[in-house]
Amino acid sequence: MDKKPFQRFIGAKVNRLEDDKFIRGNGRYIADITLPGTLHAAFLRSPHAHALIKKINTDKAKKIPGVIGVWTGDDIKDKSDPLIWKMPIEEMQLSVQPLIPYDKVKFVGEAVAVVVATNRYIAEDAVEEIEVEYEPLPVISDAYKSMEPDSIKVQDQLENNIILTNKAVKGDVDTSFKEAALVMTKKFRQNRYMASPMETRGCLASYSISEDFLTIWSSTQAPYWFRSLLSNTLKFPEHKIRMVAPDVGGGFGQKLTLYPEEVVSCILSIELQQPVKWIEDRRENLLAANHAKEQDIELSMAFNETGRILAMKGRMVGDSGAYTATPFTMLSEVMNSGVVLTGTYDVQNIESEFFAVLTNKSPVNCYRGIGWTAMYNVRESMMEEAARKLGIDPIEIRKLNMVQPHQFPYLSATNVLFDSGSYVESMNRLRELVNYDEFRKYQSELRQQGKFIGIGFCPYNEPSGVGTEMARSVGFPISTHDSAIVSMDPSGKVTVTVGAASQGQGHETTLAQVTADQLGVPLKDIRIVAGDSATGAYGMGTFASRTAVVYGGAIIKAAKVVREKVLTIAAFILKVHQEELDIYNGSIYLKEVDEPKLSLAEVAFSAYFIPEHRPKDMDSLLESKQTYDPPSTVSNGAHAAIVEVDIKTGMVKVTDYFAIEDCGTVINPIIVEGQLAGAIAQGIGGSLLEHLVYDEQGQLLTASFMDYLIPTATDVPNIVIEHMETPSPTTINGIKGVGESGMISAPSTILNAVQDALSPFDVCFKQFPLNPENVLEHISKGKRKKEEVAQ
Repeated sequence: MDKKPFQRFIGAKVNRLEDDKFIRGNGRYIADITLPGTLHAAFLRSPHAHALIKKINTDKAKKIPGVIGVWTGDDIKDKSDPLIWKMPIEEMQLSVQPLIPYDKVKFVGEAVAVVVATNRYIAEDAVEEIEVEYEPLPVISDAYKSMEPDSIKVQDQLENNIILTNKAVKGDVDTSFKEAALVMTKKFRQNRYMASPMETRGCLASYSISEDFLTIWSSTQAPYWFRSLLSNTLKFPEHKIRMVAPDVGGGFGQKLTLYPEEVVSCILSIELQQPVKWIEDRRENLLAANHAKEQDIELSMAFNETGRILAMKGRMVGDSGAYTATPFTMLSEVMNSGVVLTGTYDVQNIESEFFAVLTNKSPVNCYRGIGWTAMYNVRESMMEEAARKLGIDPIEIRKLNMVQPHQFPYLSATNVLFDSGSYVESMNRLRELVNYDEFRKYQSELRQQGKFIGIGFCPYNEPSGVGTEMARSVGFPISTHDSAIVSMDPSGKVTVTVGAASQGQGHETTLAQVTADQLGVPLKDIRIVAGDSATGAYGMGTFASRTAVVYGGAIIKAAKVVREKVLTIAAFILKVHQEELDIYNGSIYLKEVDEPKLSLAEVAFSAYFIPEHRPKDMDSLLESKQTYDPPSTVSNGAHAAIVEVDIKTGMVKVTDYFAIEDCGTVINPIIVEGQLAGAIAQGIGGSLLEHLVYDEQGQLLTASFMDYLIPTATDVPNIVIEHMETPSPTTINGIKGVGESGMISAPSTILNAVQDALSPFDVCFKQFPLNPENVLEHISKGKRKKEEVAQ
C-alpha cells in the first residue's frame, strides 16, 4: 500500500490561528494590563514649535488630590542620558533629543512636563493646571529655508540643519543626457502622513526594588532592540530589563522607535517603586508620534527615441522634523529613495543626491514602504508621461526597460542585488487581468458621454528580508542578529520562540506552518512564543518585510536539528536505518509502510526519560537554537488601478484594483493577500486623503481625525490579487518578503490612473494628496491651457 501523502503546510491557505481571541475580544493590549498599585502618567505638550522655556509652575497640579508628583525637564535630565542615536556614518551630525526639554522646545507636541496620578483622569486634569512661560523663537517649517546658510538652527549644538547629505554617481550620466532624444524633469512633493495604528503608543513600566529588575510592556515592533536601546539610555543593566510586547494593534514602522515617554515612564517607576502606565490619546499620536514620508524629489530622466532609459538623476530633500528618531533616523526616508531610484528598470547611468534636513516639526521615521513610496510616485508618473510623449503604450515602455529574465541575478546601479524575479511576466499577466484593450475602448466611449475614468500601472520590486548584507549594500552600516528556538517537549508538542513581535501580520500562523512542514506535526501541536525578551531568542524585530525570511529561515534551521534527533532516536528504537523513516501527522513511519510505527510523543518521552532508547552519546534535549542572517533578496510584482473622476466636484473614486505579487515561496496565500490589501488601503489614504498640514508657525492644523482623513471601508474597492512564485535562489526555502509592496506601488498606481483619466486636460500632479481641491485646480488649469491653445 502506498504511503499517505504528507500534508504540506507551506503554500496552504490555512486560516489564521490567532484570530479567535481577537474576534472574541480577548486580545491583551497595553491598556488591558494593570498591575497592583499601577499609577498613570500624562504629559503636558508644548503649544509652540520653537520657544525658550522660561518658567514652569507646577504648584496647582501637585495640590490636586490623587496626584503623586509632577516632573519637568530639570527633574529628569540627570536621571538618564538623552536619546542620542547616530548611524555609524562618519559624516552624519549627531542629534540629541532630551527626554523632556528643560531649556527649549523644538516642535508642537513636544512634552514639557509629566504628571503621575492614581488614575488617568486625575493625571490629565492636573496637566491642565501646569503653567508654563514660553519665549517664542523664529520657526523653521520649510526644509529648503532650513538648508540656507543663514537659517536659524533647530539644534544649537549642530553646525547647521543638514544632518547628512550624500551624492553618488555611476556610469556616464552627462553623456547619456546629451545624447537623449527626450529629457524630462519633474519635481514632486511627497506629502507628510503617518501610520495611524488603531492602538496608539503606550507602555507600562514596573520596577522591583527587591530584585533591582525593570519590566516594561510596550507596543513595540522590536522588543530586544528596544531593550538594548533603553538600557543604553537609562544606563541600567540590560540583563536586568525584561521587555514584553503583548498584542499590538498595528505598528507599520511607527512603533520601531524608542520614544522619550517610554524612557520617562521607566524613570518614574524606578523612582516611585510602583508600576507607571502611559497611554497616549489620538491627538497626542498625531502631534508627537513619528510622522513619515515628507520629502521633495526632483527627478530627471533621459530616453532614447525607442523609449529606453539612458540615465537618471535624482535629488531628494527630506523634511526630517526636529530630531533624528531612534534608531533608524530620518535617513531611512531620503536614503531609501535613492536606493530604489531605478526600480525594476535596467539603468546603469545614475546620479543620486539626498539631504536630510531638520525643521520644527515632529520627527520623521519609518512607515511602511519608507523612501520607496516617494521615489515610485515620481518615477512611475514620469514613465507614463514619457510613454505619451513618445507614443508608446505605458505597459510596453516599462517592459522595454525592465530587467529581463536572463539578467538575473542583477546588480542595480544603486548596489542592490536582484536575486530573481518575474518583472516582465508580471506586467504581461497584469495586462490580461485588467482586460486592457477592452478598457481603452470603454474609456473612449465614456469620455464621449462626459465621464472620465482612467487606468494606472506601477511595477515594483521590494528589497526584503533585510539582514546585514542588504542593509550595508544600500548604505545602512548595521548588523542584524535574529534567532529562533525550536523545542519539542516530552509529549511531542512543539514550542517555537522568536524575538519578532507581531502587530497583526499573522506570525502565529505562518511560523507554525514553516515549523509543521519541517517536523511533520499538526498545526495544533505547535505554539509560537514571541515578543518577550525573557525567552532568550534575541532578534532585531518586525520591520522591512523580514519576518518570514529571517525567522522562517532560523526556524527551518533549528527544526532540522530537532527532526534529526527525533529520527535518530526512532531509528535506534525500531532498529532500522534513519533513512528508512519519515515523520508526518505526528507519527514516525517507515517510508514504504502506510502504518505509523511510533508516535512523536513516544519518541519524545523516550528522549527525555528512557536513556536506553537513545544512543549513548546523545543528550536528552529535543531543542535547537539557530540564527539566520539572510543574503539579499528582492520580491516584485505589478499593480493597476481604475479610477473615476468627477470633474465637477474633483472627487476621485478607486473603482477597481489589481495586484500581481511575487514574494518567492508563498507560505500562506491568505496572509499574503491580507498584507497586500492592508498596504493598498494605506496607499489609497496617502494618495487621496491623508495629509499632516503645518502652517508657517509650525502649528499642526490636522490634529484630529476630523481634519486628518484616513480611508474607510467605502474608500477601498474590491482588490483582485494573483500570485506568481519565483523562489529566491539565495534564501532558505526561497522565501521573500511582502509587507511593503502595497504601499510602495498603490499611491503611484492611483496617481497614474487619475492623470490618465484627466489626460484630456493635460494634467500633471506634483504633490499629494489628490483631494478635490487639488484635482479641481489642475482641471481648471488644463481647461485654461486648452483655451489658450485654441485662441
